[in-house]
Amino acid sequence: MTFRQLFLAVTSLHLLLFSAVSSKAITVAGTDPADYLVAAGTGFDGVVLFSTNVGSCSGSLLTGGLYILTAAHCVTDTSGDIDVASSNAIFHLPSGTTSVAGAAYFFHPGWTGILDDGNDIALVRLAAVAPAAAERYDIYRDSDEIFQDTLIVGHGTTGTGLLGKTVLDGLKRKGSNRFDTFGDLLTGYPPSQSVLAYDFDDGTALHDAWGTYFPALVNLGLGLQEVMIASGDSGGPSFLAGKLAGVHSFGGRTTNPPDNNTILDASFGEFGGDTRVSFYASWIDGVLAPEPGSVILLALGLALFGGLSRRRAT
Repeated sequence: MTFRQLFLAVTSLHLLLFSAVSSKAITVAGTDPADYLVAAGTGFDGVVLFSTNVGSCSGSLLTGGLYILTAAHCVTDTSGDIDVASSNAIFHLPSGTTSVAGAAYFFHPGWTGILDDGNDIALVRLAAVAPAAAERYDIYRDSDEIFQDTLIVGHGTTGTGLLGKTVLDGLKRKGSNRFDTFGDLLTGYPPSQSVLAYDFDDGTALHDAWGTYFPALVNLGLGLQEVMIASGDSGGPSFLAGKLAGVHSFGGRTTNPPDNNTILDASFGEFGGDTRVSFYASWIDGVLAPEPGSVILLALGLALFGGLSRRRAT
């Protein structure tokens, strides 16, 4: 059995990002998730809780202040159809909490509603420009992401690597991981190299998920800085050089070990995957700057789809 077959057989793609609970935050390598809290005014106020009528995800405010970058499965159903009737980008600022409604939803044309088909990326146009106090982020356009340490931020369920996701407290957290390889090795995502994949290390070879299967990918992690995405983190960012390099898309496991236990719960030894932003840079640019002649038609199209709704969250 190949590694891809093993991964699919064990997980059946019951991925962390499909939990429909309201959002909270990433699981951590340390023993106290409070150590990873993100304070308002520290550079991540543009990372939002993206709340919809059917669940919650995370997202990031793009340059210009009018669009949120998130995951396609946060705004569509399992058939790839828009299922959000209402949404809000919730900004936690030094002055307090501010909410801006979503006005329109755009997902990549290659998105089918099935994570194994890839293209899990979407943009939400806000009804008004975001608060000036919220940071705006550029997208990462280089192609050197693999083997780089990335900063992960999210509003998902929290907990520890030993116990997995256990706590719902509504707070934003951050930590680090390393883009180990492309997601092709996990699930054969088309198109090739469109997913950045990583694992949740605890400093031991026993729970080095990638190293267990591929000696060239042995890496014992970043110590107490290491984190893993969990339920509610879908659509949240992974940063490289302060730019948006990844959009949180999925989590998965194979066997115990390398998984710390026998369930998919964002514990040590599990895998995470981000949609690779640089791969979709031209699509993002196209949505943010549509052809002048298409604006009226676009608005009419959005009106036609305005009544459809539902969603899956990380």
